[in-house]
Amino acid sequence: MLVKARTDVRDEAHWRVSAWGIPAPSPTDGSGEGRIFAFRDHGIDYFPGYGLDPHAGYRLLKTLAEVIQAVSETKDEWRTAYWF
Repeated sequence: MLVKARTDVRDEAHWRVSAWGIPAPSPTDGSGEGRIFAFRDHGIDYFPGYGLDPHAGYRLLKTLAEVIQAVSETKDEWRTAYWF
């Protein structure tokens, strides 16, 4: 059931893959400073495309940071993805 849930989340949302194999930012490891989250599936880091602003050169949306920080206080990356 967990595998199906993860597959559904990964396949149905607008996820982006980090470039050149560089890990995407994660709120739990501090690399993203809580501004965005990512989850790892089969060695690939996925992060939400909806967290990027296409009108600002695909920079991180500042308004999303507060939501991600609040959600990630009680949820890991996968549960954050489910929540969104």
